[in-house]
Amino acid sequence: MIPDVERRYLREIYDLEKQGNIIIGPKDIADRFNISRATAHEYLMKLTKKGYLKHIPRKGFCLSDKGKRLVNRLIRNHRILETMLVETIGLNLDDACEFAREVENRVSIHIVERIYDQLGKPGCCPHGEPIPKLDEC
Repeated sequence: MIPDVERRYLREIYDLEKQGNIIIGPKDIADRFNISRATAHEYLMKLTKKGYLKHIPRKGFCLSDKGKRLVNRLIRNHRILETMLVETIGLNLDDACEFAREVENRVSIHIVERIYDQLGKPGCCPHGEPIPKLDEC
């Protein structure tokens, strides 16, 4: 489990990279979270020290392999939990997504994998997005 602020930063960096931004600068994060560049840079450096990001001097940051595995785990947890909430208790998609986002970092890997097995190992979530494979996490 990582602090929520770090989880949000990593998810945001992942989303930016998926949109084609190979290198993420403090300005990108500052704009997304409505914070100063200095604060964004401080957090990015903190995540780099923890091994979740790579720092390319004078260019920016990108997810490290460790960071990619962590974000894939969060996404996997989110999509499995979301699927369970929609399929087993009939929660609407927006509420399921919001709840899954709140707990994706707090549920044990073992529990999420049991849920995944009980759901019949779905390949995608109710949004149609693929569930990352376990070996990508």
